[in-house]
Amino acid sequence: RKEHQTGAQAEKEALARKASDMQATNQAMQSEIQRLKQAAAQSESFKAELQTKLQEREKHAQAIQQRLDAASAAKAQALDEAQRSSNQKLAEIQSLKAQLAQLGEELRKLKEEKEMRENAAKAAAAAKTDISPAPT
Repeated sequence: RKEHQTGAQAEKEALARKASDMQATNQAMQSEIQRLKQAAAQSESFKAELQTKLQEREKHAQAIQQRLDAASAAKAQALDEAQRSSNQKLAEIQSLKAQLAQLGEELRKLKEEKEMRENAAKAAAAAKTDISPAPT
């Protein structure tokens, strides 16, 4: 009977140790679960912070792109205006060259006319002197 009592006592102590071990394991698991929950919360917080920073950077990049697009459009418009102005100046120069050529032609004709008149006047003067009566 004493042996039965001792065996029962040993079994009871073994169960108590097992229960104590299981309780310690359960507590360790609960601690690990808490740690993981905190890590997950920190991770979510960090993720939200990164998303906010990413959105800010995207806004900044969009603003820069808009400024680049506006500058590009302004440059294209300035180039168009410069080209138009250049074409207009070129047309004016060509027109002035044509006028100058026309004036040069008119001047040449006037010189020819003047020369012909002078030659005619010289010929008339020479004819007068040839026709004049010879002195007696």
